[in-house]
Amino acid sequence: MDSIFYSDKEYEQVLLHLGELTERIHEMEDSPEREMMVGLMQYFDVIHREAVSRLWGVLETRHPELCQRIIGEDYTVRNLLALYDLIEFNGVGKPPEAVAFIPVDQVKILK
Repeated sequence: MDSIFYSDKEYEQVLLHLGELTERIHEMEDSPEREMMVGLMQYFDVIHREAVSRLWGVLETRHPELCQRIIGEDYTVRNLLALYDLIEFNGVGKPPEAVAFIPVDQVKILK
């Protein structure tokens, strides 16, 4: 399976859309379908929260400096950790502007 990577800007849009969808589900009238969606969201939360919490706990114990650097530098990881209450959530902020990316096969030495 190919890896899929989203830019911080794309991840920001996913987070915002997820927030909107979650609000819409919670505003729905009580119904079996709403209860099923809420239950599904809760089970996904438990599965991910437990695993991410364990992974982050090991990293914090063994590599605390790395964890602090990740929190300071990685927009996507910082937001994921905040979603699971592993770090303080300060709202979905704007991601940093991406620096220009030049594929390595296009890099040339100027003479």
